[in-house]
Amino acid sequence: MKVINGIPSSPGIAIGKVFLYANHHLKIPVYSISHDDVVRERERFLEAVEKAKEDLKTLQERSVQLNGDKEKEIIETHLMILEDPDLNQVLSEIEKNLINAERALEQVISRMTE
Repeated sequence: MKVINGIPSSPGIAIGKVFLYANHHLKIPVYSISHDDVVRERERFLEAVEKAKEDLKTLQERSVQLNGDKEKEIIETHLMILEDPDLNQVLSEIEKNLINAERALEQVISRMTE
């Protein structure tokens, strides 16, 4: 038997098939924006958050129909993350550093997870 250690998300012991998550680095587009583009970039971020919420709610409805409440809580957690007021830091990051929304989000999440 092979023992694999990791960071637990809850207490206890798990026995079963392993899913190995390979942390592939995402290529986040990084570019500067002008002061004139700040409002558009902020709106683009807010629209993306709303679209993600809509997609998750649709996924949640389908999931409940197919799997009962099994995956509902996971999706609810993702929705809560999208509604976290700390995510508003992305908007100020865009304005303060004149960077695109993707890069601003990456920086905010990086700070939150340190």
